[in-house]
Amino acid sequence: MAPATPAIRPVVFCGPSGVGKGTLIEMLMERFPKDQFGFSVSHTTRGPREGEVDGVHYNFTTVEDIKKEIAKGKFIEYAEVHGRYYGTSFAAVETVQSSGKVCILDIDVQGVQNVKKSKLKPHYIFVAPPSMKELERRLRGRGTEKEADIKRRLGNAAKEMEYGNAKGNFDLLLVNDNLTKSFAKLVAQMKKWYPTLKEFVKSKPVVICGPTGVDKATLVNMLMTRFPDQQFGLAISHTTRKPATGEEEGIDHYFVTEEAMKADIQAGKFIQLSEHNGTLSGIALSTVKTIKAAGKICILDTDVAAVKQIKKVSLDPNTMFVAPLSMDVLEASLRATGNRSDAQVKSLLSTASSDLEYGQVAGNFDRIFIMADMGATFEDMVYALKEWYPHLNEVAPDDPEKSCTCTIS
Repeated sequence: MAPATPAIRPVVFCGPSGVGKGTLIEMLMERFPKDQFGFSVSHTTRGPREGEVDGVHYNFTTVEDIKKEIAKGKFIEYAEVHGRYYGTSFAAVETVQSSGKVCILDIDVQGVQNVKKSKLKPHYIFVAPPSMKELERRLRGRGTEKEADIKRRLGNAAKEMEYGNAKGNFDLLLVNDNLTKSFAKLVAQMKKWYPTLKEFVKSKPVVICGPTGVDKATLVNMLMTRFPDQQFGLAISHTTRKPATGEEEGIDHYFVTEEAMKADIQAGKFIQLSEHNGTLSGIALSTVKTIKAAGKICILDTDVAAVKQIKKVSLDPNTMFVAPLSMDVLEASLRATGNRSDAQVKSLLSTASSDLEYGQVAGNFDRIFIMADMGATFEDMVYALKEWYPHLNEVAPDDPEKSCTCTIS
């Protein structure tokens, strides 16, 4: 009889409440889909929160029942936390392993100490906050905890941090001060531990938005250079105006008649439209599809009004918002061109003000970048794109150690 195939080693995630473990795990399962990972569903004696489903988020049970199962030796680990029991059963892990998946366990330090006594031999990951002050901010930001609960969690977190930072207790320590960078490190480590994992290659378009004057065009050109060989394609808009000196058909715009464009609008062929001084402009759905069919990632360089229209169609793009360092800096940039009247500058600043208000609302964009420095902003964008599109082939920058600071929306 052929020997049994050895079970795939599980991976344990540990860290204080509010540190972002759940978000990282969700991102991991999205990056490596098709049931390559399986989540070990823990047992708990606490009641379900709004939206939680029994058998999906937790196996909800009673104190009496879980104590009986513990006494029978059916739990790998268990702990009493904040007056409630939590535990991981052997059956929960074996169910995941028997299906050929990597089993994920999300447990606390006490649970880790118990797992280390078992025969599982998993990989261990500790997710830490950048500081206790930041952890407190995140816990309070939830708006679901009472003051006493927050203080208790912070007290437990201090002890967990001490254990998590001790040498040898974990195979990987992730300081989650930047979600994009933390996830990139996590993915790299997972591919080392589990080399047969298959990543999901995204082909979503990417929207780059921001007010006139933040120099998005330069950032787009830099991206094309950093990721060469036509990995990206810029969506070229249609317009009813005449070509300006030096502009080329199919490169700068698609120049069409008003009659033809109105017919296409009526036929629903545009994902975004605008009208300015009697000139129609817009991006056709066929333009995006052509870029995608060529195996490229479509870049849509748009304004907020266009983003609102694009969100109504089924493109589901990744979205970036580039904001100026300040309105004063933006005004200086707009006036520096020397080809705008005072009235035009004031109009653009008014539009920019409302765009910034929309851009900084949580959930409107996936990433927000503050244009304090062109080089740093560009490197932040590169990090985000590599997280979204792991298959990209990159030309190494001159200074690979350059620091980056990305604001996550």
